[in-house]
Amino acid sequence: MPAKDQVNKKVIILYIVERVKGITWNQLINLCISTLYMDYFTFCKLAEDLQSDALIQVARRKGEKDVDSQGHPLQRCDLTPKGEQILATLKSNIPRPVLRNLNRLTAPLIEIDTEQEIAATVVPDLNGGYQVNLTMSEGKTQLAAIQVAVPGETIANQIANNWQQNALALYPQILRQLTEINAPNQLPQQSSEKDI
Repeated sequence: MPAKDQVNKKVIILYIVERVKGITWNQLINLCISTLYMDYFTFCKLAEDLQSDALIQVARRKGEKDVDSQGHPLQRCDLTPKGEQILATLKSNIPRPVLRNLNRLTAPLIEIDTEQEIAATVVPDLNGGYQVNLTMSEGKTQLAAIQVAVPGETIANQIANNWQQNALALYPQILRQLTEINAPNQLPQQSSEKDI
């Protein structure tokens, strides 16, 4: 790849990282590939160069609440001060049509309302038990709505408190359990009355 082409693609990566503050590593990969200015392998090589030249930093932030499907905190990308200087110098070299395309592709990530809301309510039911309603939403999207019927108020309150404190860790675990395919002989054993 010609050196000028390589520099232009690095500037595109820097521009995306600067435009979408706190972009996740996976979002950056997907955006860069969707621009059609580079493929996955080119992106990986250029991103590695940018990191080794200390122009971008990719790391898990302390206190990161968002997790991936494995339950690990997300890696986020940020420009370093040196990266900001390089981008300020070279941003004007990005052709106007390319800049418009990058702005169009990054706009949905900038406008996303990522405020998360986690709620749990406990309501007595007509049978003397309790209904526990657990919800999790991100922006306008409801990610989870779970209703559980339990016999006692203590258990109901324990479930509600646990959800409010640990929903961000529990949600990926629930998804993982629901999406795993178990062979019939691998299903969890039901406890017998003797075990209770």
